[in-house]
Amino acid sequence: MADYLRNIEVKDIEKTNELLSFRINNIDHSVANALRRTIMSDTPTMAIHWVYIRENSSVMADEVLAHRLGLVPVIADPDEFEEVVQKESFNPATDITNRTGMFFELVVENKTNDVVSIYSNDISVASGPLDRSADPKKKPKKETQKQKQNFPLKPGVLITRLAPHQKIEARMTAIKGVGRAHAKWMPTSVCFYRHVKTVEIKDQEKVPAIKKYFRAGLVEKNGTYEVSENAQINPDVAKHHPDAVEILKNPTHFIFELETVSEDPKSVLKRSIKILQQKLESLKNEVPC
Repeated sequence: MADYLRNIEVKDIEKTNELLSFRINNIDHSVANALRRTIMSDTPTMAIHWVYIRENSSVMADEVLAHRLGLVPVIADPDEFEEVVQKESFNPATDITNRTGMFFELVVENKTNDVVSIYSNDISVASGPLDRSADPKKKPKKETQKQKQNFPLKPGVLITRLAPHQKIEARMTAIKGVGRAHAKWMPTSVCFYRHVKTVEIKDQEKVPAIKKYFRAGLVEKNGTYEVSENAQINPDVAKHHPDAVEILKNPTHFIFELETVSEDPKSVLKRSIKILQQKLESLKNEVPC
């Protein structure tokens, strides 16, 4: 096992605020799949779970509105919150605290003569589930730039539209959960791996006909076309042009890519690896010697 771990190689390919693409060599595909499933199903995030709708005069049904609010990405570190233990007498309206949840409210009314769009930016932070001190008719204080940057919801998410004189008043509670329980807790919108392909161009004269099959990686050097190791190619090219290219897959080399919803992708990856290590340690302790 020590030799196996020493031979693993990881190389960054692309890194942005929401996208992480890297190459990992010398592992079995079951390891890549275990990491993928851990990221999607067992890495906790925060998401809106309970929605209390006090008033909704829009055309959108209450259950649809609650579903859309639940899918607004919450920007928060799940490690700062405790898991909610739902006992038999559990009441989310009173038993959720600032240690186990985050609280929001949406109070909007269309006072214009036009249809207006309601976004996640219209949701405000509430101090707790029983806070009734906020007056819906009172205009909120102007947010400072720092407060806008630290707002714990992803901005610009369209929730619904309001016709003239329509109103929505709702309160929301976000808690810690995992994608295995519901997709709203999944930290990624995209998470996959693929084999590294070695592509050899056997007939340079047929390159114009096969260019359309390459998404990336086809490079021209001094009038000759070559394929990079990170090429993205439609495998149908080998079926339609068998004499032009040869595609080989390396069974132990992979390109892994994840696109996160609200968190930094490297943070999600590190937490998922830690969770996978804990699961393996637990399995090791339970297996009899």
